[in-house]
Amino acid sequence: MYRVTIHTEGFTDDKVKRVLYKTEETAFVAVDKLSNLADKIAHDRLEEFSDGYHTFKELYDYRMAFNALLFNEWSKQNKYNVHKSWRHDDGKLCFDGGWFVVKAETPMGQISNHYEEKYWDLFNVEERDVASKFDGHTPEQALERMMKLAKM
Repeated sequence: MYRVTIHTEGFTDDKVKRVLYKTEETAFVAVDKLSNLADKIAHDRLEEFSDGYHTFKELYDYRMAFNALLFNEWSKQNKYNVHKSWRHDDGKLCFDGGWFVVKAETPMGQISNHYEEKYWDLFNVEERDVASKFDGHTPEQALERMMKLAKM
């Protein structure tokens, strides 16, 4: 949130001060609305952001494809208790529906990701009514676990 300040020191006329305060209030509302609009535009166009080589969407799709390839292979090998579910361990639908979670229980700890329902069939892993208990890992911890697994 932005703060707009109009200084009224030196003004003695109360009428002038009221106009200046009203101007400050109007400017504050206008700046706040512009800020919210900028945030919405940035969010709506997030997929188009690029590092000059790949868009955010391309990188997300690559991550999903690598995740599916790895989890599908682990599942074929009966490794790491790989599974997918529409529901988190508390029984609630992932993000109130339309999403699912995939998980692997590796020797380094749990790795999990969420995907939209249209990608369900991409993951050829065990289906469960409810996902295994979430261990509370952060994305940073999951990445650290994957890096350790890669070095095994």
